[in-house]
Amino acid sequence: MSGVVGVLIGVWGLCSLSFVRVMEEKAVRMTDPASFSVQVREPFAQFMDSFLCSASFQYDRVCFPLETPLLLYIEEEEIHLPYTRERWLLIGRDYIDTAGRTDGYFIRYTEDDVRRKALIGGYPDSETLVELTFEYLDDDKWYVTDAYNDCYYSGVRTPADMEEARRRIAEENRRFIALYP
Repeated sequence: MSGVVGVLIGVWGLCSLSFVRVMEEKAVRMTDPASFSVQVREPFAQFMDSFLCSASFQYDRVCFPLETPLLLYIEEEEIHLPYTRERWLLIGRDYIDTAGRTDGYFIRYTEDDVRRKALIGGYPDSETLVELTFEYLDDDKWYVTDAYNDCYYSGVRTPADMEEARRRIAEENRRFIALYP
């Protein structure tokens, strides 16, 4: 019997040490943001590779509805629509990866912090086409928390335009899902 008690006390001791270590790490994170860089468990490059190559991963890593709603002017009236999964255009390497591009499209980070990154993309001397804000959240994963995508919404001026944009986004997403489930 004393052997069982000894084993139980040993297991309890190990669990206690693990719990204390986790709580100490959390306290360091909260009091010393500079130490957080050591604590990032999902490298951003790895996240982006999965994000751009998998529709299911992308849908899981966007915090719908996004922080900023879609702003449209339909029939001269300002309309704010929640940026939901149904309105999201899946984003592949053709939007984000600039390697080998010769068409002048650019991507640059406007914020590149340990826990937050923001990028913009578009063509020089024209309006931005895409903006994405990524945040490293408490579950130790990267997520898109805000976005702007002018690819299909810039020309929406009537309910018919909105329906056409919805149809085109759904079709683009079906193609993306077929290639990158």
